Amino acid sequence: MRKGDWTPAGMLAEAVSVVAGIVYIVLQVLYGFFYPAAWHQPVLNILMAGLIYAALTLLTVYPERLNHLRPEACKGDIRKYSLRMVRTVKLLFMCGLMVPCICDVAGYPMPSLYTVAGIGLMLFAAIYYEVRIIGLIRDENDDKDNE
Repeated sequence: MRKGDWTPAGMLAEAVSVVAGIVYIVLQVLYGFFYPAAWHQPVLNILMAGLIYAALTLLTVYPERLNHLRPEACKGDIRKYSLRMVRTVKLLFMCGLMVPCICDVAGYPMPSLYTVAGIGLMLFAAIYYEVRIIGLIRDENDDKDNE
C-alpha cells in the first residue's frame, strides 16, 4: 500500500472496522458462553467474518485486482475510488455484523429487515463507486484512443 493511500477518512474507516471486528469476536465468544448454542456456531461465525475481512483487506493493499487492471493503470482517481469502495464496504460489513450481535447478547431480537437493509447499503456503496470507476476507466481509454 502506498503512503498516499492513507487519508484521515481512510484511517478512520479502517480503525472503526478493526474495533467493530474485535467487538464482534468478543460478543460471539460471550454469546457462546451465555446461551445454549452449539460450540461450533460462534467459531464458524468468527471464521467467516475473518476470511471476508482478510479478503477485503487484501483488496485495499492491491486495489488494481478489483477491476482487473494493471498496477500502472490503477492510479489517481481510479485508485482513490477503488480504495474508498473497499473501505466503505468493509466498514458497512463489520458494523452490519456487530449491531445484530450486540442485540443477540442483549436479548433483543433483530428484525430480518435489518439484514436486507445492510446488504442493500453495501450493494449501493459498491455500485456507486464502481460506476464512478468504470466511468474514469472509459474516459481514460477514450483519451488514449483520441491521441
